[in-house]
Amino acid sequence: APAPSAAPAAPTGPLDLGRFSTVWNDDVLPSLGGMTKAMYSIGRIVSVGDGVAVLGLPNDVHRQKCEQKRVDVEAVATAKLGAPVRLELIVEADGHGDGGGASSGAASAGRPSPEPEEDFDLGSTEVHELENAPDGPTGGLDALTDAFPGAELIDGASD
Repeated sequence: APAPSAAPAAPTGPLDLGRFSTVWNDDVLPSLGGMTKAMYSIGRIVSVGDGVAVLGLPNDVHRQKCEQKRVDVEAVATAKLGAPVRLELIVEADGHGDGGGASSGAASAGRPSPEPEEDFDLGSTEVHELENAPDGPTGGLDALTDAFPGAELIDGASD
């Protein structure tokens, strides 16, 4: 009788969004370590097809950092899926997707959608016109005397 294999083979078949999302969230992300896991967890699976999974990221700096570990993450995804996977890392225009289609819901499986950030208009106000802005630069001795009220500054060296 043949010896049982150490691990069951991953299901084969075409790579689709549902299957990839499940494996990505349940197997791939937990297998990543430290910073790589944190960086890739922020991404959103945008689409999957022809062995390519498109991962949307919030900005280009984040995409560049993820790109440094892309080959390692592809190797983990390939091992977990039992089929070759290539990751395409893109920047989503609004930082969290277009908000439409079936891919949005499946891609964020198990994660709440981020709330949109409010836009604040600071106008053309100068920093020095703000109420809480200091009149001038502070630092050095001013910072020390502010930090220790009642302290006395003694000039000169003691013998």
